[in-house]
Amino acid sequence: MLAVLRDELARSGDTIFEVKEVVGERGSGHPVRFIPVSMLAGMRREGLQHLTEARERLAPVRNPAVEDMSALFPRPRLTAAENVVNRLAEQFYRDHGVTEIEPALELREPQPGEAVMRTRYCIRREIGECLREGSRLKGDLFLERGATRWRLDFDCEKCIMEATATADFTGSSSRMRGNEVKCPDLNRKP
Repeated sequence: MLAVLRDELARSGDTIFEVKEVVGERGSGHPVRFIPVSMLAGMRREGLQHLTEARERLAPVRNPAVEDMSALFPRPRLTAAENVVNRLAEQFYRDHGVTEIEPALELREPQPGEAVMRTRYCIRREIGECLREGSRLKGDLFLERGATRWRLDFDCEKCIMEATATADFTGSSSRMRGNEVKCPDLNRKP
């Protein structure tokens, strides 16, 4: 009977609790002869319910912060680099004093000379042609995907690589000069 008691009381069902050990008092002078499993299940459910209620009573009360509508954004103008792409983000910035928001780069074609990406990841370093370590590559470095290409600019002092839209942003690859890093065409079917 003791094994049945342990098995039945060790179940915690779909609660957040885990029963690690079931311990019974021995030598109390009252040996357990028989308890119906349905009664054990009821006792277990009642005990787990009491634990859940106690946990809820003791849980800290969390009050979400109220947005301070008087707080102004530090600048009245956001560039495409701030990446405002949906109406909720736009409304948030307007509520906080921003009066001019450029469309994010994802929503429009970039202008020639406009930076479309700035990152600490450096392709030159990846291919073993870091300018700090003496690169053999001379001239500009480009990323190309289909008819689209970007010139890569490197700020070695800050360890930043920037991809910039070229004047022939939608031009053909036959007009390219310099070194090219080809990107796979992700839309092409194998």
